[in-house]
Amino acid sequence: MGYVYEDITAEQRAQIGMIAAMGRGAYGMVTKLAQELGTSRKFVYGLADKVRRAVVEAVQPMEPGPKAVSLSLEVDRRLLDRAIVTLAIEGRMAQRPIAECLGELYRVRPSLGYINGVLAEASRVAEQFNRERVFDLSLVQAQADELFACGQPHLVVVEHSSMLILALERPERCDEDAWRNTFEGMMQRGVGLARLASDGGKALGAAIAKLAGVEHQLDRWHGHRHIGRVLMRLEQAAYAAMGREEGLAKKLQRGMDRAHLMGGYVHDRYQEARKETRAAIDRYEAMQLLQLWVREALEAIDPKTGRLRSRAECEAELKAATELMRELGVAQVKKLADYLDKAALGLLAYVDRLAPPMALLSQELGEGRVRLLCREWLLGRRLAKAKGDEKTVRQEEAYLRARLLALLECGQQYPEAQEKVAATLEGVMKGSSLVECVNSWLRPYADLMKGLGDRFLPLFVLYRNAHVFERGKRAGKSPFQLAGVETPEGDWLDWLGLGSDKPPLQLHTVRSLPKAA
Repeated sequence: MGYVYEDITAEQRAQIGMIAAMGRGAYGMVTKLAQELGTSRKFVYGLADKVRRAVVEAVQPMEPGPKAVSLSLEVDRRLLDRAIVTLAIEGRMAQRPIAECLGELYRVRPSLGYINGVLAEASRVAEQFNRERVFDLSLVQAQADELFACGQPHLVVVEHSSMLILALERPERCDEDAWRNTFEGMMQRGVGLARLASDGGKALGAAIAKLAGVEHQLDRWHGHRHIGRVLMRLEQAAYAAMGREEGLAKKLQRGMDRAHLMGGYVHDRYQEARKETRAAIDRYEAMQLLQLWVREALEAIDPKTGRLRSRAECEAELKAATELMRELGVAQVKKLADYLDKAALGLLAYVDRLAPPMALLSQELGEGRVRLLCREWLLGRRLAKAKGDEKTVRQEEAYLRARLLALLECGQQYPEAQEKVAATLEGVMKGSSLVECVNSWLRPYADLMKGLGDRFLPLFVLYRNAHVFERGKRAGKSPFQLAGVETPEGDWLDWLGLGSDKPPLQLHTVRSLPKAA
């Protein structure tokens, strides 16, 4: 609806209102203005009142400081779909919580069917995107493992240096054929395997054995875990023997005479229990020492000198330790010794790979410097894994002495030399611990969704390969970038077709809550 007096513009109305407001109380002014304009006196009084109210409102006292940022958010379909995929993958949320969150944030509550459709379409695009990525990777060191979620196997293969997920599949069965198909699919996409690490699974090991020219590296951590389990059982057996001895000792304290039949029987059992307790403790202490020897035998670097030992030396030390294990006469320890002898080839496969680059470093930096830096690196790794006890204090002192010797020997070249040695030692794959990280990433989704469906896996692979590491030696780069894989512009959501033609909103950080009215 227009104005009553349409011939009077907004600027003229403001002027009339200001004149009437400033001349308030002057006799006959409003009547004269109304006559000249051809309007009513009520119209003039109304303009004056509006001007006065606008001025009063403008000069009201305000809160100190800058004005609060006021943003208006326009929610279109792409923005909504982008939020759904982000909450599902990065937020690890199920469909119902996604709908609730979007209702609170955007005042838009999508149906569960709509959310399901968005995720299905995003998964389809992600699967196509992953399939089109061709990896120009040769002589790759990769780690493989199988994850069982809700009784279903999932085969995972990760590149060692970049943590790029090369394969993540859910076959019907986890057997040799399934692993062979996975490796063949990787090779068709440009992955040239040189070494594969695993935890020693039979199906996976059989598939790796049939790959020509691919070296199988067994995971050292799993070997150490086997040793730890046997050591724990020996400890439990020692405590059980001590408990039996203590129980018989309490019976003897009741005054049972050895001359009596029952008293003699208890005395004899007590003596046998004492011998068994002593033997169980001796077995445990011997195994404690032997497990330290085994750990040192599986380490290529001599902890005393920093010298890189040959594979033959490591195997000889491991063989000597396993022979001593068999002398303990315990079935579990003998079984462990048989496993270590059989797995020695795979557990020490990395030693031969480490020798050539370390020889080049010795020529460049000097053999003495490399030994000191290797010893410092090894003691630093052990210190990081140690627990807070007296042993840690001794390890810290040893590490600081090794670091001081390396600093004195290398001088100003220490930072560069240390970085080169550490990169060489860590660049040779020794186990499959990194692929275990992928399992830990997948586990929350499996628990949330009661399984990992085919629709989820492509989205997860794309998200993790495009995800930028926040800390560690890979900080600031994604697996795609570290592996040199070409990707389009934008982020992973843009690659799914969830980008927007509109410029992105500027993010504002809220550092404090506004004062209550």
